[in-house]
Amino acid sequence: MKVAHLKRAFLLPTETFVYTQMSHSHNTDALALTRDFINPADFPGMNVRAFTSNVTPANRYWADFSYKALRRMSVHERQFYCDEIASFKPDLFHAHYLVDAAYFADVIRRFDIPLVVSCYGYDVSSFPNRYFGMGKYYLNSVWPLADSVLAMSEDMRRDLLDLGCPSGKLIIHYYGIDLTRFTFHMCERSCDPVRILFLGSLGDERKGVEYLLQAFAQVVRLRPNTELRLTGNGRFRDKYKRLSDALRLNGCVTFPGFIPHHQVPAELWSADIFCHPSITTNSGDKEGIPGTVVEAMATGLPVVSTTHAGIPEMVEDGKHGFLVPEQDVDALAAALIKLVDNPALRKRLGSEASRQANEKADAVKRTLDLESIYKRVVAEKRTAQRI
Repeated sequence: MKVAHLKRAFLLPTETFVYTQMSHSHNTDALALTRDFINPADFPGMNVRAFTSNVTPANRYWADFSYKALRRMSVHERQFYCDEIASFKPDLFHAHYLVDAAYFADVIRRFDIPLVVSCYGYDVSSFPNRYFGMGKYYLNSVWPLADSVLAMSEDMRRDLLDLGCPSGKLIIHYYGIDLTRFTFHMCERSCDPVRILFLGSLGDERKGVEYLLQAFAQVVRLRPNTELRLTGNGRFRDKYKRLSDALRLNGCVTFPGFIPHHQVPAELWSADIFCHPSITTNSGDKEGIPGTVVEAMATGLPVVSTTHAGIPEMVEDGKHGFLVPEQDVDALAAALIKLVDNPALRKRLGSEASRQANEKADAVKRTLDLESIYKRVVAEKRTAQRI
């Protein structure tokens, strides 16, 4: 089966989940169609055709203007994708993010090819409220085009129903992680400080980093044998450094910067506790199921997180770690202290977390499920065409 993957930018460093789905699908011939092919060294082995790599300066100027001002394709950009599709002859389109599906809608309409759309977070939560609420209407073009819409969790499924997605098109499907890389590795460091790790974007409010810093200030006052490692980059990094200084956490908190994805397993293996206190922002933006949470679970780390979006569908409170209410600094600190004080509890919860990740988030199994969805959608489309 041939699958054309549609993505405006291929790929951001935080979008490894798209690469995981494509690279684990051994029963499909995949082509990625995109405006911009970025970070190619981080995502090897992909067949990618990028508009901005195959356009004259004049056409690029008008295409960029149309994209930035109207979020619509220029004639030349649309023709580029249509030519590539006609040459590749895919059996199926797979759009990653609702917003990307809406952007490619004019192209999709030109072909009698089924469409699967994967949703991941902001595209369902905050984007519909953008542009004075017009974002929701921008997404409306997707519903009649999509044959299946994939939600990461039951929470996301409910949000998609509220947006107007027909219930018969919705499927709960989590993409999974590469368990050959994120292997179980119980950390049992007895001499070093207990290491709490956050791993994610420091430019994303949803990660709840400021609440983690405030909670850690309570932890380190009561348990000075702890350290916090905040990995990642982003526009709030300097703000978080200033907050760390204001809380007098110098020497207890480190900001090592961006960690390439191939180094993430080693980063997890060197930690004792993983903390990811996600929040819903004032604009309504929220996450799906953060991939770093599942990766940490797979390596044997107990997780401290929040009852946010789809996280409780992966992390069971008291079994794989602890879940606290969003923005509850005191509860977050108490959960961390409980794990800092009890190595045996860390080991037990970490072992259960690894078992959960292996059962529910194996990319090999999830990709087989995805391929089954592909086959069903294509078969139903072909049946309808014969009628």
